[in-house]
Amino acid sequence: MSREFDVSPGKSCSNVQSYSNDFQEIDLKEIWVAICSGKKIITIVFSIILLSSVFVAVWSKDIYKAEALLAPVSNDESSRLSSLTGQFGTIAAMAGINLGAGSNVDKTALAMEVFKSRDFLRGFIDRNDILIELMASESWDEETHKLNVNEDVYDMTDSVWVRKVTGKKEPKPSSQEAIKELLKKISIEQDKNTSLIKVSVKHISPVIAKRWVDLLVKDINENMRARDIDESVRYINYLNKRIEMTKVSDMRAILYRLIEEQSKILMFAESRDEYIFKTVDAALIPEEPNEPRRFLIVMAGSLLALFISLMTAIAVYFLKKQ
Repeated sequence: MSREFDVSPGKSCSNVQSYSNDFQEIDLKEIWVAICSGKKIITIVFSIILLSSVFVAVWSKDIYKAEALLAPVSNDESSRLSSLTGQFGTIAAMAGINLGAGSNVDKTALAMEVFKSRDFLRGFIDRNDILIELMASESWDEETHKLNVNEDVYDMTDSVWVRKVTGKKEPKPSSQEAIKELLKKISIEQDKNTSLIKVSVKHISPVIAKRWVDLLVKDINENMRARDIDESVRYINYLNKRIEMTKVSDMRAILYRLIEEQSKILMFAESRDEYIFKTVDAALIPEEPNEPRRFLIVMAGSLLALFISLMTAIAVYFLKKQ
């Protein structure tokens, strides 16, 4: 059905507006008719999508999240270490030795970047032998507290990787694949207001999630401690060589002072296990899963189902009409 109307100067604007309102009323009525006539389509489409969302919510694997709250080394300890490093840098400058900017780097910020680095994560996977837990885990048995491994990925009987791959990939996951997967499961965040740091791990096993958090905290402390110990040892060796080459007594005194300061830093590093981060609240084995949020999945599925079913009914109505 169509209507013709004249928009010539003789017609008033009010008439044009009334025609526009008539068309709008017809369109809304037609949409309502399309919805009413498509009840069967709406019911079918809505039911399919809703049931699909329920299926996803029910059959999605439970993901557990374990987390630990950490604090950077206390202010007194940081001040002590910074003081030693500062003295070392000042005396080194007097001796004409340039140490670079390494001593001025924020150790906490550096540790957080190291935590996310490929070298650290590759070493973490290898040292703790978690590749199977990371890449072949299938489900968690709550009764036996054991991890079920996907036999299509890893053969536990023969201890060999059997996953099917394409291209240049091999059955055993590469370090790049493993690191990419690990980064999806771990996180480290710092509260800007309190400076406290939260390390968290997500896994289908609550026991593994907790264990990985403990291992990550231990490894990052050990990594940073080893870096500083190695640096101090190299400085001491270098200074000893300079002493052998120097005959001026005043310069030798300065170099001995440098070795003394570096030895203090070395002793400080070797005497602490929690070198960079101190545990404020240790990780616990989570009792309730963190994901999936089944209620939200079903609610979102319901809204999506309603929208798609209505759009489908309206589209079918106008297609038939044409």
